[in-house]
Amino acid sequence: MSDKLKFIPKIFFVLFTIIISLLIFQSCATTQTQKIEKQSEKLLSQLTLRQKIGQMVMVRARGKFYHKNNASWQKLISEVEDNEVGGIILFGGEMLENHYLISEMQQLAEIPLLFASDFERGVGQQISGGIGFPSNMAIGAANSDSLAYLQGKITAEEARALGVQMVFAPVL
Repeated sequence: MSDKLKFIPKIFFVLFTIIISLLIFQSCATTQTQKIEKQSEKLLSQLTLRQKIGQMVMVRARGKFYHKNNASWQKLISEVEDNEVGGIILFGGEMLENHYLISEMQQLAEIPLLFASDFERGVGQQISGGIGFPSNMAIGAANSDSLAYLQGKITAEEARALGVQMVFAPVL
């Protein structure tokens, strides 16, 4: 048998192993997706029409500390508890203040809230203490895929650490 032919069984074994691994992974992912879909369907079937409408609404909030009797703070609490909004879009403030706001509102919400913000140039665009980047035009002028990727990665990691799940960069 020639040297070239000796590698054929090894190649088939490697390909077979990869295919089996992918099939197992796909099966696990499908099971998890189906579980989430069932949970979502169950939750949706239990919501009233008013709650479903509320889940489609996101309100604006400035990430700053408020006294518990402050009208803006009470209005935000009312939006979460009474109107059962689906999320909050953050504008301004500092990291600690925003983290506190996110934590407090999540505790009040019956259904977990979706937090969003315009972090087109990084978290620092909206929130003091966050990392800020040059404009997207500057990133494009650098003509570097790796810099653009790194900006997105850093922004995503910082947003996740803060509790923001949706980043408008520049838009959704």
